[in-house]
Amino acid sequence: MPLKSPLKVVLIGRHKLANEAYFAIKALEGVAITKIIQSSTKSITADTIPPDCDLIICAHNSAYIEPGAIAKCKLGAISYHPSLLPRHRGGSAVEWVIRMREPVTGGTVYWMDQGRDTGPIANQRHCFVKASDTARTLWYRELLPLGVDLLVQTVEEVQLGICSRLEQDEQHATWEPCLSV
Repeated sequence: MPLKSPLKVVLIGRHKLANEAYFAIKALEGVAITKIIQSSTKSITADTIPPDCDLIICAHNSAYIEPGAIAKCKLGAISYHPSLLPRHRGGSAVEWVIRMREPVTGGTVYWMDQGRDTGPIANQRHCFVKASDTARTLWYRELLPLGVDLLVQTVEEVQLGICSRLEQDEQHATWEPCLSV
């Protein structure tokens, strides 16, 4: 069942992905961005989230979203991760794709839970990795625009009452440590 307009969202993030996601989501009819939070803070508490929030959207987020903050929103929280979850959980997913010379990767929008990059998948799409790619070229050519598209697609689906939640297959999960790049 479609949601009543407007969908009230809080955007948490930083850098180019958050900026581009902001403008793309702001352009959607029936969506009101009620607050923007730079994720340079260490954690987001329930007090940080405005009342009557429907959804938290994380775009290049490094802050810990406390359970009370997620629970305060009617629909919870979604986040973009630049890998085909459950592969490459962790903060250096793109770098690990390059380091492992993987020919295919992608992006995932998932519903945040208490784990790190472990929540149910809302949307996912693959892309190809060129042999000449670096983490930076792959990010800017493929994964950043893919992240914006997937976030917009997910918000549009949520507006229509579609809240896909495909559990991640733990037998394929990997966790890689953060790399200094």
